[in-house]
Amino acid sequence: MEKVMILVPQKGGTSPAWNRALINLMKATEMEGYHVSTFWSTEFTIDMARTALVNQALAVGIDWIFFLDADVRCPALTIVDLINMSKKTGKMITSGVYYMAERPIKPVVFRFVDIEKRETLVLHPALIGKEPAFVDIVGLGCCLIKPELFSKITRPWFLFETGTEHKKYEAHTYGEDFYFFRKVKLELNKDNAEGMVAVDGTISCTHEKKIDITWQDYERSAVDTYNDIAQIAGDIYEFLGDSTGSKEQVYENIKAGMGNSNRLWAKLQPKTDAEIRDFYVGEPSKEYLPELAIFDAMTKPKRNEIVKSIVSKGGPYLDYGAGIGLTPMRLCKMVESHHADLPGYPFKFAQFRAKKYGNPINFLNVDDYPWNNEFEGYFNSITCTDVLEHLKDPREALDRLVALLKPEGMAILLIGQREYGGEAFQPHISEMEDSAIIKYLQEHGMSTANGTHYFKTKTVNGLLNQHWHHSGEY
Repeated sequence: MEKVMILVPQKGGTSPAWNRALINLMKATEMEGYHVSTFWSTEFTIDMARTALVNQALAVGIDWIFFLDADVRCPALTIVDLINMSKKTGKMITSGVYYMAERPIKPVVFRFVDIEKRETLVLHPALIGKEPAFVDIVGLGCCLIKPELFSKITRPWFLFETGTEHKKYEAHTYGEDFYFFRKVKLELNKDNAEGMVAVDGTISCTHEKKIDITWQDYERSAVDTYNDIAQIAGDIYEFLGDSTGSKEQVYENIKAGMGNSNRLWAKLQPKTDAEIRDFYVGEPSKEYLPELAIFDAMTKPKRNEIVKSIVSKGGPYLDYGAGIGLTPMRLCKMVESHHADLPGYPFKFAQFRAKKYGNPINFLNVDDYPWNNEFEGYFNSITCTDVLEHLKDPREALDRLVALLKPEGMAILLIGQREYGGEAFQPHISEMEDSAIIKYLQEHGMSTANGTHYFKTKTVNGLLNQHWHHSGEY
């Protein structure tokens, strides 16, 4: 049986939430067949505490060292997942992710730019996904290390430094974790561009001392990296290839605005269910990919409000009719996120981008509903935005949303306008009026959130721009 020792450098007490998280972490690791113990140190300085803890662990003899800070809470399977990643990648150091305790909000994940000058570059959140990211520095708050590493580097292993080595500053402080990883890089990995630390971005840990992350903080991080128009244009070009012309042409098509799908509908005039389905899953769905990108940009304030609501309510989260998946892309690093849609080009493009950026999104083909009943009553929050108006009879979709929601779950339903620029938007073919939809939802155990309209709209179908809650009684 492999032995894991959790090392906790502690100054002061720990929170009840942290204590519960530690118990869950230990139980889950033991259930996977590992022997788990803990060592604590209250040495006066953090570098002395970490050194004392490692000395104790090496004296006892163990297979894995897991550093856990007394203000960092980890998911229950963190140690197991990091051990598996270490065995898979061959890396002696593996880590989850948590964020800095002060602004600017950034993940504690870095690469060296100039190791001699101690210059580093923070790794952008968009680059930290389910595939291991190989880096030079992480915070030691949730970090797994093979004990034999310490025999390969010279002492002192940890040192809290102050000095003027960094030329950009008159004085600069370097933490004991920075010192440790710099030493590892200098002595074991200096000439290798790939970092010695493997980071799993799906292991998202909570930094208790961290200030509250505002939407503006998040908006400045991962969101803008892979959801801005220029980035999407490049991704569409990469996804579709030369058939799109050039990356610049795709970008200009996005900037040209709405209307492509409306013109395409007018040209094809789909009438039968089969023809309408082909519009959304066949070759026509390739042609309006750029329009979906600009539509998201045009409705960004509305979607920002949705994101904040989902984060507040919590996951698991489902976007039903997610298109190119920009809302799940925004949310997947914060809540468990699922993307459901027909298997057309937008769906495939969303899968392509999630894989490219390592975003942990589960994709569900609507054709395969009810997905082996795996998700009945599963989701705490669901969005269905600009979808119902595309369905002649949306009752089947509404039934699904009710069935998929947990009791007391929340659904945000938004219906698009029937006109754009004074021109009828022909793909909006719903024959069900707002009042009928509202009545149908109420008859199926749904109620509005105190009647509050969260999104004001000038559209004809503005009545559905509400949060709906499942009473759990239907």
